[in-house]
Amino acid sequence: MDPLLRLMSSVYLPQVSNSSSWGPDAVRREFLAYTHRFMASLTEAVNEAKGQTVLYMPAGELGDRTPAEAARGKHLTQRLETTLMYWTRQVTNVLNKQDCGDGGQQAGPLLEIEFWRSRSLDLSSIRAQLEDKQVSMCGCQRRACDIACNSCNQCAAVAGTAASTRVACTWHFHNSGVFIRFLTLVKRNCSCLACRCLTW
Repeated sequence: MDPLLRLMSSVYLPQVSNSSSWGPDAVRREFLAYTHRFMASLTEAVNEAKGQTVLYMPAGELGDRTPAEAARGKHLTQRLETTLMYWTRQVTNVLNKQDCGDGGQQAGPLLEIEFWRSRSLDLSSIRAQLEDKQVSMCGCQRRACDIACNSCNQCAAVAGTAASTRVACTWHFHNSGVFIRFLTLVKRNCSCLACRCLTW
């Protein structure tokens, strides 16, 4: 799937996004919405196979516009709102995964240590992505939209959920760091025990 993601990102999506030879504008907007949904799913699937969480940002959506200017665009606002909801679901799934999921014979302290190390790296990556300028711009645009539409219930709910997910991500990141520090203390002993079990 990696080659498909590269092809879509570098060839197909730029041509579709930048083309002005479309028919009605409504058709172009609808097609782009479905394309971005597909790209979000594809990005998630490709990176999930690598054990990473990557937040898909619709390319070139904001351009040189300020958040207040972008908030006036109803269709852009809807697309970015959909993006925020998708990110919230992605991050929530990562936060809800609390164990390595392998309850079989291979489960043990070393597998648990590896799970928490991997989780910490993933949460660190998510935090860095959420602090990225372009992603922050999306959040700023969302807040500007809230003000522009007098904080309608749906907009406020999306923004509130995204904000609470960001706080939860930070808490879980620090929590996983504590687990790693604790588990690192026993890692050497667990490795020795695992080697002795193999030689018996």
